[in-house]
Amino acid sequence: MSKATKLEIIKWITTEEDPDAIRRVKCLVDDIEYDKASDSMIIGFRFNGGKVIKSEFLRCISQAEQGVSSGEFVTIEELEKESENW
Repeated sequence: MSKATKLEIIKWITTEEDPDAIRRVKCLVDDIEYDKASDSMIIGFRFNGGKVIKSEFLRCISQAEQGVSSGEFVTIEELEKESENW
C-alpha cells in the first residue's frame, strides 16, 4: 500500500464526524489486529501434549478442503472395509 493511500485514510479518519463510521473503522482495525495476534494463538493440545497453533490448524483445514474438492478422500464405508484387514 502506498504512503499516499495511508495518508488519505488518516486524513479521512481525522476529518470524519460520523461516530458510527468511526466505530465501524475501529471494529475493522480491531478485527485485523486480533487476526494478526491470533495466528500464533494456542487453540488446543495434541494427544502427546504438543501445542496446536491456530495458523497451523487453519492451514491443515485448508489442505483438507482442497483434498475433498479434488476427490482425495476416503469414505466411512471404505475406511470400515479397509480396517477389517488390519
